[in-house]
Amino acid sequence: VELVQDWTSNRQTLKRAMNRLQTGLFTRFNDALYLAAKEQLGKVKGRKAVIVLTDGIDSGRGSVTPDRAFRSLVEEEVPVYAVSKTRIQGRADRDRLEFYLNSSSSAVNQRQIDGLKLSLEQLNESENYLKRIAEETGGRIFLPESFDDLSDAYQQVADELRSQYLIFYTPTNPNHDGGYRAVRVRVKKPGFRAATRFGYYPK
Repeated sequence: VELVQDWTSNRQTLKRAMNRLQTGLFTRFNDALYLAAKEQLGKVKGRKAVIVLTDGIDSGRGSVTPDRAFRSLVEEEVPVYAVSKTRIQGRADRDRLEFYLNSSSSAVNQRQIDGLKLSLEQLNESENYLKRIAEETGGRIFLPESFDDLSDAYQQVADELRSQYLIFYTPTNPNHDGGYRAVRVRVKKPGFRAATRFGYYPK
C-alpha cells in the first residue's frame, strides 16, 4: 500500500496525484483501510471519513484481516462511504457468462464459465462486506450500475457529508476496558431511520 499524496487543500496537487495512480494485479484492500484509519485519520480531530471506489475484493496477500481492518475503523471513529464497483463488474461478468453458456461446449469454455461463476460469488460476498463496513461505521454504500453513474454517487457522498449532525451522550458504564459498546439511535417519525455507527470502543 502506497501513500500517493498526503493531506492537501490544493486541488491541482491532488489531481496530479490522482493521475499518477496505476492499477496492479493484487489489491490489499484491508491493509489500505487499516492504514488509512490508523496512520492518517486517527490523528484527525473532528469529522472525517473514508471514501473508496472499490469492488471490495482483497487479494489475501496483505497482513491485515477483514476483522482487524473493520475494528481499526470503529476505534478511530471513521465512517466509510463505499462507491462499489460490484454491480458494474457483475453485469460485465454476467454478459460474458451468458455468451459462454450459449457457445459450443469445450474445455476452454467450461474453464471460462467456472471462473466467471466464481467471480460472481466473490463479488456478492465483497458487496455484503462493503455494506457491513459502511453501515456499521455510520457511512453508506453506493451501488452504481454503470461508470456513468459514478459522478452522481460522489455528489451524494458530498451532499451527505455536508448535512451531518453530531449527537453526544454520557455512557452509564464509566470503565475504559476496551470492550465494544453498541449504540442505537432510533427516530420516532415512521418511515425514517438514522444512519449512525453501530458502536464504539471507549478510549
